[in-house]
Amino acid sequence: MTRLGTRLGKSLARTTAATLITCAAALATSCGSVFDDLPPCRSGVELRFIFDHNMEEANSFHKQVDCLTLYLYGSDGRLIATYGEDSGALASEDYRMDIDLDPGHYRAVAYGGMRCADASFEPVPEPAAGSQYTQLAVALKPGHVGKRLHNHYHGALEFEVPPPSPDGLVKQTINFKRTTNHFRVTLQHADGSPIDGTIFDYSITDDNALLDHENNPVATGVPTTYPHWTKGTITASKADGDGIIAYGELSTSRVISGTSPKLRVGNIQTGETVLEIPLIRYLAASQSDATDYAEQDYLDRCGQWNLIFFLNGNNKWADTDVIINDWVVRFNDIELNP
Repeated sequence: MTRLGTRLGKSLARTTAATLITCAAALATSCGSVFDDLPPCRSGVELRFIFDHNMEEANSFHKQVDCLTLYLYGSDGRLIATYGEDSGALASEDYRMDIDLDPGHYRAVAYGGMRCADASFEPVPEPAAGSQYTQLAVALKPGHVGKRLHNHYHGALEFEVPPPSPDGLVKQTINFKRTTNHFRVTLQHADGSPIDGTIFDYSITDDNALLDHENNPVATGVPTTYPHWTKGTITASKADGDGIIAYGELSTSRVISGTSPKLRVGNIQTGETVLEIPLIRYLAASQSDATDYAEQDYLDRCGQWNLIFFLNGNNKWADTDVIINDWVVRFNDIELNP
């Protein structure tokens, strides 16, 4: 062989070797090939769910959400599938929902607490395959007004699914917000004397029993009155000693900034109104100086409300001060005009 032939042979050998190495590397990182020992490519989404939209700003999804419903919509806004989970798997911080999907654009809407046996909300109607995202709505179940509402959460997400790849499912997170609110209203005599808790009733009136696809209340023109689900008299420790005080507990759907729900306490014996306040204005004014949330953000984060009112000897609201979640709210802190 000539020197030219030798050089050509070595060059071809190096090229062939390089090609083989490249092919081998491609096969090692590819998927969906004819080789049985290579895993198939997947496309889809791995969904994580968190609930840190609270005053602690800490994820407590695994502690508070006991059942899960997810509606999946395609790029045309039509329902593709419904998924659910109500097992103990939700109690693990490692819980994920894996869904295999074709590449494309999707929207997911998730609810916590709606598929549980004691759920307080239900879809109206149950979304059918092909129904539009904007048709999704949930409502308070009949017979649940005046009960302690089962905690209800909402979250939504738009995401893209890329073509199949060795990386597998795309990772996405749905952030929940709590819909339900729980109120404890406490009545004390300003002079510290005992108070009879049996003579009072408590209620909140709001037009918020129907929620749209974005979890916003839909005004129906027929407000819902949420009566207390329990009330009574207890002995409570105070700075100047123990006292006999009255209390009532209520649950409502989502409260919205700019609306006008009313909290009322009535005297059953006399039929008189003990107090009636514009609820949102008082709740919004109870945010402490340590936080700086926008009004609706604060209302959504809190969810648990403790309100303390002081009555005079005639069982009328004796003071313009209210203590809400340990924060004193005064008339001059808020705008009382409707």
